Amino acid sequence: GEEDTGIHSIEFTMLEWYRKNADYKDIMRDTEELVKQALPPFAKGGRGLSKKRHSEPALAGEESPGARNGCCNAHFATESFAPQSGTQDDAIVFRQPGRGGFFDGTTYSYSPDYLTRSSFPRLKISNLFKKYAQIDNVEKLSLPLFTKIVHTREYSKDKNLTCEQCFNLIFLNEIEPKLPKTPFFLIDYPKPLAAMAKLKNGNPYIAERFELYINGIELCNGFSELTDGKEQLARFKQENRERKQMGKPEFPIDYELCEKLDLIGKTGLPRRSSAKAGGNALGIDRLVMLILGAEKIEDVMY
Repeated sequence: GEEDTGIHSIEFTMLEWYRKNADYKDIMRDTEELVKQALPPFAKGGRGLSKKRHSEPALAGEESPGARNGCCNAHFATESFAPQSGTQDDAIVFRQPGRGGFFDGTTYSYSPDYLTRSSFPRLKISNLFKKYAQIDNVEKLSLPLFTKIVHTREYSKDKNLTCEQCFNLIFLNEIEPKLPKTPFFLIDYPKPLAAMAKLKNGNPYIAERFELYINGIELCNGFSELTDGKEQLARFKQENRERKQMGKPEFPIDYELCEKLDLIGKTGLPRRSSAKAGGNALGIDRLVMLILGAEKIEDVMY
């Protein structure tokens, strides 16, 4: 199970959607607009809100689509995605007083321009591993080499780690603590961490998967859907081969799903080579936590 940090619950509310003729870039735009629409009603005054002028340096070297003006800031972060120049007049500051819980001592802000124009930065997994963990081309690492790195850095002594476990141990210890508290998308995951996501064109090692983070909280998991049944079946079988080699139980394969994917192109829909779809699953409870400044997920569940 996951460590109890106040943001996990056995029962939770999930908003899940899919649409055709869309990829993960389109779904990221959907997600961004949804979050921005949820924030303005709570950013017009009321408990816990104040106004403040500020200017902070931009975090260099990361991909950020669209205008940077009005971008969200984190006053308590070591690095932030503030505008490259100038100040944010009358930026709305959300203060989370906390009582020693998850949000204790935090302050983050949104400007009116940011809510309507600015795009959340996209941070690539490979860039973050290179910058913070000194690991080049993490998506190309073999499992034995990944395991050796984890052992050398003394994060685990387990000899039967999966690629995902190795990834998470490095990410949680060396990368996540250095990420900004402002909204950003984490994008382009290694193939083994996105079993049902489409691979990027021209790169067989990276999948079109994303997660949205705000104030250190992961809000969602989305990707460009893999619509090739044969490739999906091959991935399922490869995963089970790896699990068998490590002495782990194999997962049951969803053959029906693979067969349905193979029907694409035979029922009037686009053929596999051109079929395009994207989807996302967003945690409503966590979004409400951010909006209301709740310390624990249980505070917003009924």
